[in-house]
Amino acid sequence: MTLHFASRRCFTLLLVASYIAIAWNSRMASAAPLAPVTLPIQPATRPAIAPAPRPTVPIDAQSCVTPECHVAVKAYKTIHAPITMNACDSCHKVADIKRHTFEIKRKNADLCTYCHDFNVENIPVVHAPVAKGECLGCHNPHGGVDKRFIRENSMQEMCARCHDAVTQNKKNVHDPVAKGACDSCHTSHASRFPKLLFNEGEALCYTCHKDTQAQLANVRFPHQAMKDGCGKCHEAHASNNAKQLKQPVVTLCTTTCHDHDKIATQITQSKYKHTVVTKDAACMTCHLPHGSNFTSLMIDTPLTLCMKCHNDKTKTDRGYVVPAMPELSDETASRHGPVNDGECGACHQSHGSDQKLLLVRANNNTFYQSLAADNYQLCFSCHDLRLAKDEKTASATQFRNGAENLHALHVNRGERGRNCRVCHATHASHNPRHVNQAVRFGQWEMPIRFKMTETGGSCDTGCHPDYPYDRVRPATRPTTRASTRPTTWPSGDPAIPIASHSTTPVPETLKLTLKTVAGQEIGIPNALRPTVLLFTRADHSQQPELIRLVSSAIPQPNLAQVILIIGGQNADREAARLNQSRRLPWPIVLDPSEELFTQLQVHVWPTTLILRSDGSQVARLSGVPESLSLAIAAQTEFASGKIDRATLTQRLTAKAVAGDTPARKLARELQAAQKLAASDKPEQARKLLTDLLANDPANSAIKLELLKVLTQLGLPDRALNLLDQIPAGILPPGQREILRARLYIETAEWNPAAKAVAAALAQNPQSSEAHYLRGRLHEQNGDWKSAASEYRMAQELGAR
Repeated sequence: MTLHFASRRCFTLLLVASYIAIAWNSRMASAAPLAPVTLPIQPATRPAIAPAPRPTVPIDAQSCVTPECHVAVKAYKTIHAPITMNACDSCHKVADIKRHTFEIKRKNADLCTYCHDFNVENIPVVHAPVAKGECLGCHNPHGGVDKRFIRENSMQEMCARCHDAVTQNKKNVHDPVAKGACDSCHTSHASRFPKLLFNEGEALCYTCHKDTQAQLANVRFPHQAMKDGCGKCHEAHASNNAKQLKQPVVTLCTTTCHDHDKIATQITQSKYKHTVVTKDAACMTCHLPHGSNFTSLMIDTPLTLCMKCHNDKTKTDRGYVVPAMPELSDETASRHGPVNDGECGACHQSHGSDQKLLLVRANNNTFYQSLAADNYQLCFSCHDLRLAKDEKTASATQFRNGAENLHALHVNRGERGRNCRVCHATHASHNPRHVNQAVRFGQWEMPIRFKMTETGGSCDTGCHPDYPYDRVRPATRPTTRASTRPTTWPSGDPAIPIASHSTTPVPETLKLTLKTVAGQEIGIPNALRPTVLLFTRADHSQQPELIRLVSSAIPQPNLAQVILIIGGQNADREAARLNQSRRLPWPIVLDPSEELFTQLQVHVWPTTLILRSDGSQVARLSGVPESLSLAIAAQTEFASGKIDRATLTQRLTAKAVAGDTPARKLARELQAAQKLAASDKPEQARKLLTDLLANDPANSAIKLELLKVLTQLGLPDRALNLLDQIPAGILPPGQREILRARLYIETAEWNPAAKAVAAALAQNPQSSEAHYLRGRLHEQNGDWKSAASEYRMAQELGAR
């Protein structure tokens, strides 16, 4: 091709300059891209100029773009470098001078890679147009709105030419997509990750959502769904749901993960639905979606969450107004046990129920009704029916005059029996035993004036004058409100010793032989360690929580003999279910007729009874507050003689009252540390326990947990130092030396370990752990016969 210029030298200089600029742009593309030359687009109001006729002779390249020719080539906000230098011949060559036609110098991607060094051969995921060499499908070779020279006004429009479905007709668009920043997540040409992403899973999301990453780094209970990545719940581009969720919150939770349990049924099919679960934030009203420092991903403690709504009156979808319940947070009130424990879920289904008021079980609210099991399913799932049914009793209730059961007098009166709620507030009252201060009778708020004494009390209501009662010395009562002549109350069945009415219901020393469902006989008490008896009934809603808390309090069998006693007609079915789950580490005893319950005067479920090794009772605990694990741990240590009464009192100082308490917080923190350690996060567990110990340096429970974690982290020196800080009396005889021996074995210090095992056996020859460790030491020395003997001894002692 012959080019005619006024000066060949000028042309040569121009061409060299053009290629130098192109080469420089290509060389710098991978490091610091050269800022494109930006020229203003020609104003739209400029008068149109008629195009010049097509040339038939060679022309100067400077004449390619003029107001009369190819004006659109430079009509972009950002212009490609060769165009700014009028180096049209870097891409075009003359095909026919006379007809003024041109062709592209190189085919497909070769045209671009002549300057732009670009190789995707070893990259696994390549964008389809790139693989086909169709660079010009996305890029305009002359210019564009920015330095990428894309053919549309935004990246969103550019990508939507092929991928319009990702946002089509969607209400909520992910912010980067809405801003057209598709390339904030995707590479345009090739990537090592699927879908041309810069990274995989949550690692990609965390490039923007650093707050979520920081939360999950420190959270104690991460949402299990996070293991599958953010895409488990969220759409990456757009959705019709808030937060780009794949489905509405309730549908997403109940169909994606929670379709296998009762939660989905309660939320979607219950007759009475909990409004906060089905509307607005739905599940997120009470739960955190990514992770929480509270169990079940709760935002706060159950009672605190409930009171965010129920501190004021609330109107339901059915038009019923739930009254305000500020008394739930009143620490000066006499609260119902579950309320006092902060466990609203003991009586109410938080997700939905087929019973009114979202109750766990049916409960009739009619003022007058018969004492029928169906009318009081909820009350008698925790309370013994005999406290209202038996006309005479020596211990089923404290509300009795001599042996006459005053509960039965009020409730067990055929169709004229009074409902429990007539006299008792279901949540709290400023009367003892959460007795109502007034009860509505028609339109009258009838007052109830109730007083208690050490052995009885009195009650004055609109129903009757002031009636006294006394369990030891039966009181007399007036025949009418106006009369002053007393009439002696019945003194009760002579066969029931009145003297026993106010004494401890369980004998001072308990001796029993129980048979487990496996046919094994278990003696109570256990001569080597305390005994913890757990009384519950089949299908009791709080049973799983009871098992969890007791397992946390007594993680090792050598600390206490634990026995689960299940009462009720379906006790055998419940035992079979627990055994099948393989999650119960203790023997099960059945009491379908509840004879053992009666013998031990257990009338509230669940009840935990703690005995010393001589059979004497140390504690009787009711319900399942979150602080139960701390209470059981402290009472068990006291029963075994590890701590004295003063230390026990100090450990139990933080009374378990409604809301969050120091005891409940500590129980939750210790549980969180245990879960972190069990989830291969010992360093996080160590940090948590270290912070707890800094606030409570004398707490041995924290030290023991931290000792385990330090051992797990391979820091035996620190663990040994901490072990020496635990006061005498906290650990059972020989246990300190057993822990010391285990730490020495971890570091292969066999001689100190042998001395520690010998010291442990000197203090407690019946220690199965000490014999096991001595077996390990014999095995280390190659004395297999002695090792086998010690292992056998450890097994026999552990089975006792």
